[in-house]
Amino acid sequence: MAKTKKYFWLKQKIDFFQDVRIKKLRKIAGGDTYVIIFQKIMLLSVPTDGIITFDEVEESLAEELSLILDEDVINVQVTIDFMAKHKMIEELDKNQYIINSVLTLIGSETASAERVRNHRAKKELQCNIDVIECNDEVTDCNTEKRRDREEIEKIESKNIITSKSYDDSFRLAEYLLNHILKINPNHKKPNLDKWAKDIDLAIRVDGRTVEQLRDCIKWIHSTEDGMFWRKNVLSGSALRNKFDTMNMQVIAKKPTAKEKKLSQAQQTTYNFMIKKGYSKEDIAIEIGKIK
Repeated sequence: MAKTKKYFWLKQKIDFFQDVRIKKLRKIAGGDTYVIIFQKIMLLSVPTDGIITFDEVEESLAEELSLILDEDVINVQVTIDFMAKHKMIEELDKNQYIINSVLTLIGSETASAERVRNHRAKKELQCNIDVIECNDEVTDCNTEKRRDREEIEKIESKNIITSKSYDDSFRLAEYLLNHILKINPNHKKPNLDKWAKDIDLAIRVDGRTVEQLRDCIKWIHSTEDGMFWRKNVLSGSALRNKFDTMNMQVIAKKPTAKEKKLSQAQQTTYNFMIKKGYSKEDIAIEIGKIK
């Protein structure tokens, strides 16, 4: 087997941070972390000419890169998703991915790089054939590229945190922390920005509503059934990861319309008998009769 040439440096373009994709990535909450992960992924791919191989050591590419790069798996997944949407990473073969910008930055080509170049040449040839068949050389191609860019912008706009969504997420993070501090005033001061980011993912990616998450926090800290979760939901990520399980318990314990009416009737009876001066024993007997 021929020895693969190793590269020990990666050229950084002077306008790297002016790239609109990098600017967009940095606008996401935690974006600077994602940019660093992107750079670490590029560096990881340098010895293999821009190719990342998924060895299936973990269940997903994100989990495997998280292990290799010593980065949070959620942060790695967000970075990969962004790269894929903006054509910064593409699948080359099964379990192999090409980081498109790396080859132009290491300034060399090996056998594997030639394979990548041929892969791109085939795609370009297919594009040219499609243009010829449409009999509209440059205009159709540019129109298609513009449509692709517009579609990418449309998709990505859903993944950018707006000031309102961040404010909602941060308030929920504070709401959770305040409940935790009521139980344990000496609780270690958390990174509320990190909590807010995880809660924001629960809202934007998982489809939870602000009301659902707030009700879940309230259920944890105000009911006997939620007592178990008080020592287990101590961060925004825990709230997000355990939400489905907790919500199933909330639904299972949710009173029916009939039960709500009975509860109201019992409360009315209780209020009336208290005003009349009945004893607690008599009140309990009367309320027990209401079915």
